Amino acid sequence: MASTIYPKVIAGDVAPTPIDLSKIQHRVRTDFFSIGRSLSLLRNRKIDFDWLLFEELYFGDSSIEHQACELAGRLGIDIAIDDARLANFSKREGQKSGNIASYVKNYDEAVAQLQSLCTE
Repeated sequence: MASTIYPKVIAGDVAPTPIDLSKIQHRVRTDFFSIGRSLSLLRNRKIDFDWLLFEELYFGDSSIEHQACELAGRLGIDIAIDDARLANFSKREGQKSGNIASYVKNYDEAVAQLQSLCTE
C-alpha cells in the first residue's frame, strides 16, 4: 500500500490526514496499559518471555536472516539460513514512513508529544 500511496503524497497529488494531537495521550496510555496487562498475564502464568524491539530486529548487529533463524529456533521452528522464504522476507523493502513525514501536517508536534509522554 505504501508503494502506491507514498509517490502520490510526494508528488503532491494526495495530502495525508493530519495527526489528531488530542488523541495521542490516550493512545499512549492505552498502549502502556496493554503492555502491562500482557506482562501481568505472562508473569501470573509463569511464562518466560524476551523483549524483542523492532529497532533491534531490523537495525541490530546481526543480519535480519540470522536473527529470524534464532527467533524461530526459540519457538521450536527449524529454518535454514538459506531457506527461500527467509530470503523473501529479508528482501522486502518495508514501509519507510519517514519518506513522507515532512508531508504530514503536525508530524513534528506529534513526535515531540510522543517523546515527552514516553520518557516520563
